[in-house]
Amino acid sequence: MESGDTSHMAFGQALALADQYAYIGAPGVTAATVPPTVDATLGRDAAPRVFAFHDSLGRWVPDAQLAPADSGTRDNASSGAGAGAGDAPDFGAALLAVGTDLLVSSPGARSGHGTVFQFRRERTGTPAGRWLERQRLVPDSSRGALAFGAALVRAGSELLIGAPATGLDTGAVFVFRRDSVADRWIEARHLTPTPGTVPFRRYTAPNARFGEVLAADSGLALAGLPGVDNVEGAATVLRREPSGEWRQTETLIDSAWTTRVRR
Repeated sequence: MESGDTSHMAFGQALALADQYAYIGAPGVTAATVPPTVDATLGRDAAPRVFAFHDSLGRWVPDAQLAPADSGTRDNASSGAGAGAGDAPDFGAALLAVGTDLLVSSPGARSGHGTVFQFRRERTGTPAGRWLERQRLVPDSSRGALAFGAALVRAGSELLIGAPATGLDTGAVFVFRRDSVADRWIEARHLTPTPGTVPFRRYTAPNARFGEVLAADSGLALAGLPGVDNVEGAATVLRREPSGEWRQTETLIDSAWTTRVRR
């Protein structure tokens, strides 16, 4: 860890493991997210980043600190592409590791629209093991995504990325597919809550926050809707059809809800 005030960096808020590497997000805190008992001004100059550790003969040793490529962080390459850490205020809020690739989100980047950063650990070259920022994933601007990157999950060859603040907090999930020729992630489609799949009065109203939490296993995924029906909450089952389309097939709720009397 570099010298300087690193208090209240929220080290450990996001975690990932892959290929004998451990990744720990330290996205920092803001006045909106810090507990009321903590002074939010402490550590405000500590830039958000991700810390990488390598398993060396059973002992975890520091490997690199990752930040947006043009932020001046010493460990990853500076490509000068796009905005730096100042425009990714919560860099490291969510992590997804796949082999030598690491996806790092900043839902607060681009004035709250969000960005997902792809890093790759080079196996060859000089020096071997150097981390490079390869791509910045952002959705089509016409979608109006907000908090893009709040949740990250891989479903087979695709990425599902939650943007729960989209549409007055109704939420959306964006699907990206890998273009193996161009070696890039390409937006394929976006999903929004389907009316009728949840029998709640306020399902399509603001605050459903569809996609705030995601889980996946190959062609099956779950998308949380924690704000549904006055924060009663629900989870929607997403299934990938043979055509490649994702369809919302079922909604899971607390079984006790069916016995409640709604006023």
